[in-house]
Amino acid sequence: MKKGIALSLFLAAGLIGPDLATGAEENEKVMEKVVVTAGRVEEKAKNVTQAVTVISREEIAKNQQSDLGHLLRNHGFQVNAYPSTGTQSQLAIRGMRSSLMGDDSQGSILVLVNGRRAGTDNVSLIPLINVERVEVLRGPAAVQYGSSAIGGVVNIITRRGEKLAATAEAGIGSWSGGRALGEISGSAYGFDASGGVSWLTQKDSYTTGRKSDVYDNTNIEYGLGYNLNIGYTFLDTHRIGINYQGVKHGDSGSPGDINGLTPSDRVNRQNESVDFTYEGGYRDAGLSWMGRYFTGAYEYNYKGLYNDMFSGLPISSLSSDRNEYQGAQGQLSFSKSFLTLTGGVDWLNAKRSQKNFNSDPFYGYDIRDNNIRQEDLGIFALAKISLFDDFLILSGGIRNDNYTTEFKGDSKKYNSTTPSVGIAVNPLDWLSFRANYGESFRVPNTLAVMGYRDGFSNYIGNPNLDPEKAQSWDVGADVHYKSLQLGATYFETNYKDKITYQAVGFDRQFQNLPGTSRFRGIELQASYDIAEPFDMPFSLRPYVNLTHLFQYDDPDGKRVMYISDTDVSYGLNFNHPGWGLDVDLRVIYYGKQEITETNWTNPNYGRAKQIGGDTTADLYISKTIHNWENAGALSIKGELRNIFNKDYATIDYYPMPGRSFYIGLRYDY
Repeated sequence: MKKGIALSLFLAAGLIGPDLATGAEENEKVMEKVVVTAGRVEEKAKNVTQAVTVISREEIAKNQQSDLGHLLRNHGFQVNAYPSTGTQSQLAIRGMRSSLMGDDSQGSILVLVNGRRAGTDNVSLIPLINVERVEVLRGPAAVQYGSSAIGGVVNIITRRGEKLAATAEAGIGSWSGGRALGEISGSAYGFDASGGVSWLTQKDSYTTGRKSDVYDNTNIEYGLGYNLNIGYTFLDTHRIGINYQGVKHGDSGSPGDINGLTPSDRVNRQNESVDFTYEGGYRDAGLSWMGRYFTGAYEYNYKGLYNDMFSGLPISSLSSDRNEYQGAQGQLSFSKSFLTLTGGVDWLNAKRSQKNFNSDPFYGYDIRDNNIRQEDLGIFALAKISLFDDFLILSGGIRNDNYTTEFKGDSKKYNSTTPSVGIAVNPLDWLSFRANYGESFRVPNTLAVMGYRDGFSNYIGNPNLDPEKAQSWDVGADVHYKSLQLGATYFETNYKDKITYQAVGFDRQFQNLPGTSRFRGIELQASYDIAEPFDMPFSLRPYVNLTHLFQYDDPDGKRVMYISDTDVSYGLNFNHPGWGLDVDLRVIYYGKQEITETNWTNPNYGRAKQIGGDTTADLYISKTIHNWENAGALSIKGELRNIFNKDYATIDYYPMPGRSFYIGLRYDY
């Protein structure tokens, strides 16, 4: 890995180059990026006091990523896929992880759609169809969004219809795979509409890396993603809208690990939601407002059949987990001269029902039907002051959340108040410095309070759990000079009352871990068009995205498990508009993780070990083959993933696919 870090730092240093010595009068200021995640209203990215990554619609379309997990992995974030069909993925930012089961109340990363909770933090169940951009706010965001926003927030901004545009793509790939998508958008007479559908399948189980072993039961019958965003604008500044979206993975294989394959187990997952919004404003007074109601459901269904390891008798196992949610948001913002004030209310009500049936004769029949409800009412106020023509930016905010968890005729209440303060300094058009401090929290999720059964393990709930709490700060700088993009951040987080479990006989019981876990690290993003100074008709852009943790220790000073020390994505992009050619070579380094040996036949079962340290490479190509004047363009697109057929796994004993290809045709109007 030392070579990977050295290469990344070398690229970053080389990207800066001598151009920064040039006078500011020769600077070609890049187009301002606008983000909404940090302050819940649109603002310039350079005025945000936290580290933000913005992934554009063009970047999403270019690299043919099928879901949010693949996209984020390509931008240097740790994403662990489980099972290896990729229908369940876990994201980590700054050492904080989303849940492994898709319950966003169980993880420390929050996923949003247009600023409201997505209903799940399983980044494989977030479609990338009809997406305008993805904003990743790294660091605490509890003051804006409440519980679970400890390590960061991922906000998917869906596209709105403007001028008439359409896209269609279809192709085939390895293991009898296929993909297709269609999008269309436009506006007329105050109405706007934008929507799309994506579909994928993989009929055959995939093969792993150099060993070329078939990993049985890794096929996917279908994956369907869809989004429709429609609205009507009246009186110039008022819009009512509906956003409907979802994703379904039907009849996907659940193979088990390579030491205990389950060739007949199948799963179905889906997440579906609808928003009703009203946005308005009174420009002369600097006022804007928004109201939203949303509802949806996240569901998981599992069906398994296997032989008991002791008796050899067939065992059937059925389980379902459904989280129905609804919520409302209301906010009012005042922006005039140097001052921006935003305040509002968030309400969320989630009901979770979990059913399990297991006919294991060793444990006896297990039938469960649990229902639990959690409700939150959050009130927030945010302020931003811009002085001396945006030279100095001061931000701050405070939020109070009241959570109620109801279970088995009982209830538990939690109250949390979280502050945040930040500063940004913009001494030059192309240079920004920033610093931020924020507190965050995560209330105990429903399963930890109530308890549940998972296979052979019985997890005992604890109604007396305290919320997890964190204090975080970071400092950083950003450069946007001509074709140079550079960002660097140093961060620290102190994490208290982490919810974990301890062994109680053959069972496990949830508890708060005493003491403080500590995380320290750096983040780096850099790219530079080395052809631009020579006025070449093409761009040649090396880039790097890196996160490195210096420290990720639990209260006993031991490394926190299942967290990568370093994650890097770097590569080279070639784009020639005259040829209609775009080529992207991307290399991903998967950092080393301390984990627990889970193979019970291994003499080291239950002990710590290390995985990771693998590097893979992918190649993406797009070539325009015909361009009709005023009638769109036809392109051929291809990708070659895991070029060197690397054997690797992001979760132990669940090997990832070996070398694979995709080729398709795309039409853009």
